[in-house]
Amino acid sequence: MTSLASKGGNILLQIAGMGMAYRVLGSEEFGVVAMIGTLISFIILSELGVGPGLTNVLSKSIASNDKGRASLAFTTAFFLTVGLAALGCLAVVTVVLNVPVATLFGAKFAPYAESMRQGILLGVSIVFLKMITSLGDRARAAYQETFITNLYGALGNIISGIVLIVGIHAFPKVWFVILVVNGGLTVAFLVNMIHLWIQRPHLIPKWVKPDLALVKFLLSDGLAFCASLSLAPMAKEFGLRLILGHIGGPAAVALFDILERLMVMVFGFIVMFTFPLWPALSDAAARRDFAWIRSARKRLYALASGYGVLFTVGLTVFGAWAIQLWLGEEVQFERATLFAFSLYVSMQVWHHVHHIFLAGLDSIRTVSIAVLIELPFFLFAGYLGYTLYGFPGLFLSLALIGTVAAVVYPYLSLQRMRTLERDSTSAPPSSSLDDAMVTAAS
Repeated sequence: MTSLASKGGNILLQIAGMGMAYRVLGSEEFGVVAMIGTLISFIILSELGVGPGLTNVLSKSIASNDKGRASLAFTTAFFLTVGLAALGCLAVVTVVLNVPVATLFGAKFAPYAESMRQGILLGVSIVFLKMITSLGDRARAAYQETFITNLYGALGNIISGIVLIVGIHAFPKVWFVILVVNGGLTVAFLVNMIHLWIQRPHLIPKWVKPDLALVKFLLSDGLAFCASLSLAPMAKEFGLRLILGHIGGPAAVALFDILERLMVMVFGFIVMFTFPLWPALSDAAARRDFAWIRSARKRLYALASGYGVLFTVGLTVFGAWAIQLWLGEEVQFERATLFAFSLYVSMQVWHHVHHIFLAGLDSIRTVSIAVLIELPFFLFAGYLGYTLYGFPGLFLSLALIGTVAAVVYPYLSLQRMRTLERDSTSAPPSSSLDDAMVTAAS
């Protein structure tokens, strides 16, 4: 329920706030906002997925009531994230200050060079704080308190939406949209982190000698999560925006951003069901409850298939009317574009449920290898499709590339199930935290 409230606040921000921003800024400046948002989101990759590893270690420390281990884990993750985030921010700022905007994003972005630099520098500062405070969210997950983060996130999204709607006319600037859209959730994360420390003072970071084994585990376990659930999706999105920016300019990026926001909303509701299932699958695998795992896989397939059909039919039939109602009559999409886009989204939903299933069964490395192999083919197909047939060609080509992985993932899932069932007959499950860390790191 709290996840639904959080996603509802995000939808309010996207529909009401961003719709108003599009009308006030226009397609060109809204495209600038979209490009900046994509670029600064890349900084999150520098964290290398430390958060998921922290949740894993904290969960086992909580189970054994080892506050010392929990304190060391959070301290290690905190300072590791601060260092990695600082390096990522520094890299982005260096590139932005030394590479001309026209060279980096395309010649049509040259008139907006100054506003882009201002927006990027502001966004980098906000994202730096967001990366650090997001560790509170990861800790809440380990304590089974995600609902608290959801409530703060819902409040932050609602406030951001109200501020954007009220203030966009007074400050019709790129920097204002960047500040409000990214700042609301960051403040929510900050308040959540402070609340967490008040409840559990032993998690406040301290100057201690780092545990190298713990550092290795957080980086190795997190790197696979980062590659599969962050790096590849963000590289796909940013790569496509660069292609569209160089060929079609800011207006093409703005139209793509509208559809991407629809995709984010679709995945928001899917994630409500899939992410809580991820640790539950890990628990079931540890207990060798394979009947429950098979049942969960069937439910995931039903969720992905049903949602894909519903989204395809709904967007194809009502999408053009709904988008014009949202953003204005000047924003028009052909039905062929919406149909192709819905096929692409349905394929990504199918991929996502398999990513979650395999991650829950300790096969996140398999997922990371698959998505990284797919990445260059994905971008090449997008370039070819858009060059030849515009937006319909873009999304149809992406859906076609995704079909290959859509066939491979069920096979990988079944193979992983068979391996676990075979191994369960010869080796009992291990509950040792150190054994688990060694296995994941190796």
